[in-house]
Order: sequence, then structure tokens, then C-alpha cells
Amino acid sequence: MKTVDTDLAGKDVCIVPFKREYLSYETPSTLSYFCGILVTSGSMTCKLDLSTYSTTGRGMFIILPYQELGGFSVSDDFQAKIIKFSGAFIETLAIYRSYLSMYFIKEHPFLEMDDKAMETMDAFMTIFRYAEESENPRRFEVIRHMCRAAYYSLLNFLDASAYYQNNDHGMEVCRKFLELVNEECMKHRDLYYYAMRLSMSPKTLYSLVKSKTGTSPSRMIAGCTIQKAKHILSTTDKTVGQISDMFGFCSQSDFGKYFKRETGLSPKHYRRIGE
Repeated sequence: MKTVDTDLAGKDVCIVPFKREYLSYETPSTLSYFCGILVTSGSMTCKLDLSTYSTTGRGMFIILPYQELGGFSVSDDFQAKIIKFSGAFIETLAIYRSYLSMYFIKEHPFLEMDDKAMETMDAFMTIFRYAEESENPRRFEVIRHMCRAAYYSLLNFLDASAYYQNNDHGMEVCRKFLELVNEECMKHRDLYYYAMRLSMSPKTLYSLVKSKTGTSPSRMIAGCTIQKAKHILSTTDKTVGQISDMFGFCSQSDFGKYFKRETGLSPKHYRRIGE
């Protein structure tokens, strides 16, 4: 993201009214931070991870760290507030991030909100902005606690959304699969294990999940495993060997190879750049 105003640059926490010049592009850019755009009026269109999304009405458009954003445009009557948290700040929150919820947010980044939900999120943003601008030496602790509250409120809105409550059989299987992966991936990364738990063949599970989500079950298992590994590396002082044992790898070397294959970084390098 090319930022042209210091309001958005170099801050762990930032809440500002939307300005067109905040989001200008020469080429698509990979964001290193969490960005929430609380849309109060108008419409917007953007490309996120090669998929194009258009929004109308009020709600929150969520961009997760390391997603690629490009082609951003808005209508003349567009109004919104932007909230931004750096990846480093997010890691300090030590909140439980359900892979199931993160997956659905990634696939459906715009969450439409009713009046009550909009009032709730706007209130959080007002408190964030007040805390950010205050002279209180504990302001970041205030923001951390409010972030946790806002996150769980957002999950509540997500749980109530029509898509998340879709009772289609295929989506129900996908939800159960992702819930199992979230619970078991630290010990089980084989598709056969999850197929047996769901009483179906690996081929059937693969076809169903792939057709409904566009992503293979194996990629989802790896994604959840890496998310948990990153969280432990970022928030604890456990050694790489201890983490390897937690995930049931035969050796620290095997864990290191798996982590580097999925992220491009060794566990030690990932921990070092996050400090």
C-alpha cells in the first residue's frame, strides 16, 4: 500500500477518516498490517489476493496481514473510517484466532452490519482514537484490551451472518473439517485422519472441500499449522526444538523444513524479524 500521509505511516495503531489519497496504487501491494475499513456510506471495489470484491451498504471491509491489495476505487459518496494495526501489535494481543473464522473472513472480507453492529464498531473506533491521542502512558494497554473486545464482537457479527450460517451440506462439512483442523493440526496433518473422523473417504473430503472453497484440504491444514506455529514463536520463549515436539515432528530439522517450505523463512528467522 502506498501511503502519502504520515497519519498512516509507521504507527502500530492508527484510526483516521478515509481519504482517497491514503489508498493509491501503481502496482498491487502486500500489506504487513491488519486494516479494517468501516464503511458508513457509498460503495467500493478492490482486488484482494487476485479476487475482485465490490461492496454496497454499510459494514466492515477487513484486510488481513500479508494479503495483496490493488485496484482500489470508491464512489463519490463513499465515507468510511480506517483502523490499522501493525502485525507486531496484533501478536502482542495474545488472542485466540480461530482458523475457521479467519478463513471465512479471508474468503468474504466485507461483513454487512445492521444499525446496532455499526454503532458498536463506531464506538470502538472512537475509543481507539481517543486512547491513541491521549497522553496516558498506559494508552496502549487500553487499546489492547479494547482490541480484544472489538475482535470478539466482530466474531459475534460473523457468527450471525447469513453466509456463516449457511446450512448447505457441503459447507457444513467444510465447517466441521476446519473446526477439527483447528483443534487437531498440532498433532495430525494427514488428510486421511480428518476423513476418517468425518466418516468419509479422503477423495470425497478433498473433492467436497475443494469444490466449496476453491482451496485444497491439505493447504488448509498447512495454513492452520503455520498460523499456530507463528503464534507460539511470536508470543512465547519456547525453543524451536520444544515447539517441534509440541507439533509432533520427528525432529527439529523436520519442523524447520516444513516451516520454511510454507513461509520461506526458518523458525528462528521468523522469530528474529518479529522482535
